[in-house]
Amino acid sequence: MKIIIEGAGQVGAHLAKMLSNESNEITVIDPDPERIRSLSQTADVATIIGGPSSIPDLKEAGATSADLFIAVNPLQPQSVNIVSALLAKKLGTRRVVARVDDEDFLSPENKLLFKDMGLDMMFFPEKSASDEVDDMLRSTASTDTLEFARGKLQLGVFKLDDDSPLLDMTVAEFSQAITQLPNGAEFRIVAISRGNSTIIPKFDSTFKPGDYLYIISCRDGMPALMKYLGKDKLEIRRVLILGGSEIGQMVAARLAARKMDDIKIIDINPKHCTNRKQLVGTWYTRPCFPFANSLGNDLNSNLLQHFSKLRSA
Repeated sequence: MKIIIEGAGQVGAHLAKMLSNESNEITVIDPDPERIRSLSQTADVATIIGGPSSIPDLKEAGATSADLFIAVNPLQPQSVNIVSALLAKKLGTRRVVARVDDEDFLSPENKLLFKDMGLDMMFFPEKSASDEVDDMLRSTASTDTLEFARGKLQLGVFKLDDDSPLLDMTVAEFSQAITQLPNGAEFRIVAISRGNSTIIPKFDSTFKPGDYLYIISCRDGMPALMKYLGKDKLEIRRVLILGGSEIGQMVAARLAARKMDDIKIIDINPKHCTNRKQLVGTWYTRPCFPFANSLGNDLNSNLLQHFSKLRSA
């Protein structure tokens, strides 16, 4: 596959290295000679020093016949990636993808608008990361969760401990027991992970200690399911976030919207904390605390010192 990556920042460089290992023909465009030089030393890819919206540079990279164009230029704002991707599509690239930094672009109506313009896909890495953290904090009773149909369906992963009520029970017996509960749930066990094996369960399949059950259910049915499994949902009210980056800000905003009792941020850069303090009362219930970069000194004692500050703040 012929792939063009526009942008040699962290995301672009990672994609270039990963995709080049899969026998793809990779070309990377970036206006920064230093980023291009660094990538050339670590990945077997073709590189071009050029502008993200330069039509001659896009043509030189092969946009007229490419299979995939990925625009991940680290410049701010990242709307330049949309322009670059649309130009590549008009030049002849089959599919184009753009990194964005505006959550409004990802609303259903706006995604449809960009789709009509020729942009096949947009992604917001920081939002994806914050969504993952938020989902993890919402689903403390399971090992992992995935949502489908805009949250209407959930896939949960549950480990059977030695005291689980399901041990030596069959799938049929488990289904019957759940449906007889006052608030019974409709669900399906789609897989059982046992050791190094994955089992597609049948009605007579028996549960064993240490099994991981992959169960899909309606969102409303998950509480009854977790209660029967003996998995108590941990109520999280106080959160400490290490890092005041964009991801940290987005996670804090989501948690604040859930009326958390206390949210604090520690950041390595005192300037970040100064900027974040302007948001106190809107996003955070407490200001963030800077701590020195003590990786070369005593990091543990430094963190403990600041954790003590957080407890007393």
